Amino acid sequence: GDVDFEGVKEKASWITPVPGGVGPMTVTMLIENTLRSAERALRMRQTDDYQEWEAPLLRDLSAQQQ
Repeated sequence: GDVDFEGVKEKASWITPVPGGVGPMTVTMLIENTLRSAERALRMRQTDDYQEWEAPLLRDLSAQQQ
């Protein structure tokens, strides 16, 4: 990947070769976290406590400042 493996392997404490580095694990964890977030959002929408976030429009903010 991102470095000259042969040039830094004597100086780096830890280095993973490519292919076979940490890329596949990183992608796997990103997918898992995305899935967990989607499941959590769905559960929140299904409860009585769910409320849409209300964000003021820019025109509302500028009107308040005048």
